[in-house]
Amino acid sequence: MRKTLLLLAATMSMVAIPGSAVSGAEQRAVAGPAGFASGYLTTTITMSKGDSLVFTNLDVFEHDLVHDTAGDGFGGKRNVAWCKKSSEHAHDHSGACPVFWSDLIGAGDSTEVMGLNRVKPGKTYSFLCTKHHNMKGKLIVKP
Repeated sequence: MRKTLLLLAATMSMVAIPGSAVSGAEQRAVAGPAGFASGYLTTTITMSKGDSLVFTNLDVFEHDLVHDTAGDGFGGKRNVAWCKKSSEHAHDHSGACPVFWSDLIGAGDSTEVMGLNRVKPGKTYSFLCTKHHNMKGKLIVKP
């Protein structure tokens, strides 16, 4: 318990207000403790085209951050190399390929969200955790 609290305190000291810029063009998204029940700490992310997004998991359960193609009713092209290797990913590729995605990560881990070069300015995207579909959020790309 003490280790979890120390990890939470250390990580939160590096994380800005959810959805705000951390340093220049790097944005952060966070799944907090009990994220499987309460959702992402960062439910809305506003970014500019070309910004990067780092996803951090502070929960004991594994989480990811993936474009919700079913919720948005659209997705990316299925010819994206990572989408073709669906057996290597936890994502459901039965429909359109997600425009952006992260790896599935464990407690205390961080990873870059990939595919952001495919987002379009002025568009809002939904995202979710592929293991816990109640974890949802919005990615807003500034015009």
